[in-house]
Amino acid sequence: MKRIAIVSAWEPELTYLHQHYPSERIEKRAAWEFHFHYINDLEIISVITGVGKVSCASCVQLLISEFQPDELFMTGICGSLSNKVKNGHIVVALNAIQHDVTAAGSGEDVFNLYDGRTAPIETTKSIVRKIKKIRSYDPVHFGTFLSGDQRIRSSEMRYLLHTVYGALAVDQEVAAFAYVCHINKKPFLCLKAASDQANDKTKEEQKVFKMLACERACEHLIAFLRVYEITVVNNR
Repeated sequence: MKRIAIVSAWEPELTYLHQHYPSERIEKRAAWEFHFHYINDLEIISVITGVGKVSCASCVQLLISEFQPDELFMTGICGSLSNKVKNGHIVVALNAIQHDVTAAGSGEDVFNLYDGRTAPIETTKSIVRKIKKIRSYDPVHFGTFLSGDQRIRSSEMRYLLHTVYGALAVDQEVAAFAYVCHINKKPFLCLKAASDQANDKTKEEQKVFKMLACERACEHLIAFLRVYEITVVNNR
């Protein structure tokens, strides 16, 4: 049985999973509860990491060390940095960068202990190719994701981040998730839905779109995993 992990920063981001595939058991490790779900021949471990890069990285490393998932997925909500990405649209990361570090995006070796944090990290290409084949009623965008331990609620900062990095979306966890998966040599994918435009109207927009974006992102990921599970069985 293939073991897959799904992580999110915030409880509502996994509500869709828990409603449709309730956990059959829970294991507690340190500050986190790891839920076990099953979709036919897929075993899924889900966990809420908490908000921010440190919480995310700590949780994901513990998840990998304790449970050794074959692949890891992150879902949830994000802020749009591109006018093409409307609220409710899905964004799949092709690469991830920490935008709140000196010389962000300039590094070349993720494994370098001194400047590895500045290097972009690519999502596993084979998984990206598979998810591109999934039909969706919601627009799906593929591109660069930025992460930093700050909320982006400024039109000026939004413009700067998009202009400098060509990024489509921003959050507080994806780059940390990608980093831990990469250094552990685990295949991974990051998929989120835009809850706001990361500008001066973010608070108002989130009141309308936040819960919708949570559901859309997780629903799209689960739809992919249902198809993925069929391919796993057929390829045996």
